[in-house]
Amino acid sequence: MGNYPRKSIGVLSRTTKDQWFRRMQNHLISEDLWEVVQNASSVTLSTPTSEIGSIPVINIEPKDVKANAKVTLHIQFCLDDMDEEDVAGMATAYEIWRFLVHKYKEKLQTTGRQYLADYMGYKKPADQSIQEAWTHLKKLGRKISDTQPDMKGLCRNDRLVQTLLASLPTEYMTTRDTLDAQGYLDVDIVLQRLQEKEASLKADETTMWAKREANRSRSRHQRRSASAESGSGRRQYKRKSSNDSRRCHICQSSRHFADDCPKRDKVREFLRRDRLKERAEKDRGPTSIRNTARTTRKITALQESLSLTTAAAPTPRKALARNLQLCQRRMSVRFLMTTGLPTLARPHT
Repeated sequence: MGNYPRKSIGVLSRTTKDQWFRRMQNHLISEDLWEVVQNASSVTLSTPTSEIGSIPVINIEPKDVKANAKVTLHIQFCLDDMDEEDVAGMATAYEIWRFLVHKYKEKLQTTGRQYLADYMGYKKPADQSIQEAWTHLKKLGRKISDTQPDMKGLCRNDRLVQTLLASLPTEYMTTRDTLDAQGYLDVDIVLQRLQEKEASLKADETTMWAKREANRSRSRHQRRSASAESGSGRRQYKRKSSNDSRRCHICQSSRHFADDCPKRDKVREFLRRDRLKERAEKDRGPTSIRNTARTTRKITALQESLSLTTAAAPTPRKALARNLQLCQRRMSVRFLMTTGLPTLARPHT
């Protein structure tokens, strides 16, 4: 082996431990080195009576020295700095392998129970495909078998298929009943049938979405056409049913609204005359009477002043005539508003 397998196997960690041990085992088997980490018969302990004292010394058979060094080197190349420091004082690959298995592979019972609960209560999410659900169940089964070896039966394909069928939503009920009625089928056939059903459901969903978009587009087109036909920009109201409470507030008709009522102009004219009448009644009040009396006295005084003014003084005479004309016009306007008659045109002076 010229190249060390760090790139193909990876570095051992908590997240890659299952994959790392599986790849390293296959690699050592392919190189006829798996017995080095599995068989401890070539490793013996002795206590020599030398200056070392009573410290046990690990003796390795000469024929296994090369294989032990080779396996140790390959394992160390696939470890991080911390794990490499931990195994630096170990002399045999067997000891290194047992240490790594004890550190990474032995899990707590609570972890195994959690894996088992996730496996038994698994329900396929809506955004997960059949293939992804199958891969997820296989990983859960492998983790359960690693933590609880007596439950390795959960990793069998027939148990995984039954768990997958039980986790499917109601849309797969017909396909599931058909598969149950056909009895035992190969795993690949079952997955193929489920994937075909999944593709059919996606096609139906796409068709429904296209129909909804077409209906929305048609509704928008109809609303634009109705708005264009209205002409004046008013909304075209449809005739409502007899039990509809919305009516015209002018004539109480259910066929139209107030904006389209034929009696609208007559009602407006009536309201205008009514307002003029109210204003005339208001002008007949005490304040209007006092203003009228004051204007009358002013007109009388201006007429007397104008009669006393001689033609030799044209400027004062014109000013008095202009004031008299304004007072008379004010009296005529007040009279017309009081009687409700239309206002006369302004006379030319």
